Amino acid sequence: MNDWNSLGIVWEDIVTKVAKHELTACNGGRCLNYLEILNEPTCNFLKVGSGDTSWSSESQAADLYYFYAATAARAADSALILGGDGDCKHGPSTWGDLPTIIGDAGIKSGGLLKFVSYHDYTPDEAFDNIGNLASILSSNGYSGLPIFMTEWNYTFVNGTTDPHVVGNEATTYVGDQFIFFSQQPQMKGTALYTMLPNNVAANSYEDCTNCIITQGLYSVNGSSRTLCQPDEDLSAHVCGFGLRRRHIQRLPCNPIGSQRQ
Repeated sequence: MNDWNSLGIVWEDIVTKVAKHELTACNGGRCLNYLEILNEPTCNFLKVGSGDTSWSSESQAADLYYFYAATAARAADSALILGGDGDCKHGPSTWGDLPTIIGDAGIKSGGLLKFVSYHDYTPDEAFDNIGNLASILSSNGYSGLPIFMTEWNYTFVNGTTDPHVVGNEATTYVGDQFIFFSQQPQMKGTALYTMLPNNVAANSYEDCTNCIITQGLYSVNGSSRTLCQPDEDLSAHVCGFGLRRRHIQRLPCNPIGSQRQ
């Protein structure tokens, strides 16, 4: 489709209807407080078709999609906190389409960017792009804008056997990451991908191509859940153990609830 004006009107209409629906969808009350617009546009989730001259680049397409969606969502719900773009590219050399959105004067003047988000599957726990993104935000007049990492893990490989994901270092790795994130003042939230149990097969809705389907942090046994904590018994692989650069402390698996949610 080469008529972006027509496409924008349709896109705004869809977003408006969704935002209005979420105002009363939860027993007559609000369901949605934050809206993350776009998802990994630079990793094949937004494609400009061959011969499509509606936009000059993928970044322009992402920027326009964001602008139209944010404008519609704001009109439908003035209290909705808007942001994005959930980019899969993260600095310091590139941030994908996010800098284009951050630099859009219309988005800024309209107050349509209240947080930014990205995804990170970098193995190195100490690898920090948060400060780099904070600098980009500051140089574009968004000093202190909240940053969310809406997907993260050690790797993004379906069926991985890496011990940081499904083995003996999963619990320790995730704990270390959460501690690190909590020490970043501009980081306002993160989402580990995923938190499915390590002993239950994913259903067709949860499973997908190139998706992590188990994490190794807990198991489900009937109506109870068992949290997998570091264990010095190297033969006990049900919950795993944390053999790190510090020490090994025996902590057996503990029930953490009576209901599966």
